[in-house]
This record gives sequence, structure tokens and C-alpha cells, in this order.
Amino acid sequence: MIKYKKHDLDGSVKEKLLSLMKRLDLNYGAVDMIITPTGDHIFLELNPTGEFQWIEDFTGLKISDAIFDHLEAKLR
Repeated sequence: MIKYKKHDLDGSVKEKLLSLMKRLDLNYGAVDMIITPTGDHIFLELNPTGEFQWIEDFTGLKISDAIFDHLEAKLR
């Protein structure tokens, strides 16, 4: 059974993903990853137009709000 839950990325994984996003000139990307039982992060893909509403509904995370806030801040 697949489990979905909030997970805070460690600094090195987060920095690598942010670097990739910057290189691809993306403001948003839906990242698919697997976290192994030993805590290793396995990158599967980055979707520049990935859907997220289902995971937002499932987890209660405010992804839409975060995207809006980020884009609004870029306009300032």
C-alpha cells in the first residue's frame, strides 16, 4: 500500500531540487519521489504542470495557497 504524508526534505535534497528548478526556469514543479525505509530519497520525475489538488485534499497541505503566495511575491 502506498502511503502519502508530509515530509520535510533535508537541506541537501532540498537544495538539489531548488537548483534543478532554477536551471529549468520553473516557478512550480510537482516532484515525485520515493523515500526508502532507510531514509534515502529516490527522484522519479519533475512535472512542470503536475497536478496536486488530489494530494492537497488527501493531506490537507495548502499547496494552492503556497503557489499563489510565491507567484504574488514575484510580482512585487
